[in-house]
Amino acid sequence: AAAPAGSAFMPPIDDHAANQELGLILVRAMIGVARADGRLDAQESQVIFQKIQSLGLDSASQNLLVQEMGHPVDVDAIVNSASSPELAAEIYIASLLAVDVDTAAEKSYLAMLAARLQLPSQLVTELENQVSAQRV
Repeated sequence: AAAPAGSAFMPPIDDHAANQELGLILVRAMIGVARADGRLDAQESQVIFQKIQSLGLDSASQNLLVQEMGHPVDVDAIVNSASSPELAAEIYIASLLAVDVDTAAEKSYLAMLAARLQLPSQLVTELENQVSAQRV
């Protein structure tokens, strides 16, 4: 389900720069959770590559993101990029979609991310339920 047009969740479709910036933030969040357990498995890498390709970035920007996949992620930068509660929720959803949460490290990372993004626990539970329902 897409966010309503003009909502705080997504920039206007014709604002290419804002949409690219949002995409970069979400990809970095996805890399962060995927690396939480110390490794990027093939499925996690594929999900992230697909997201990178969907952004329509130039090759230099794509290469930069691919390089970032090999390095620890700056969680402070991810958290600080959440300029609204809606963007904080988008960051958390992108993180949930990036991995099958199957390690204690990933669970801990997501709990820390939700806390740092100041997401209410009820909202976190709802977002997790929505993502789980999409995977079935």
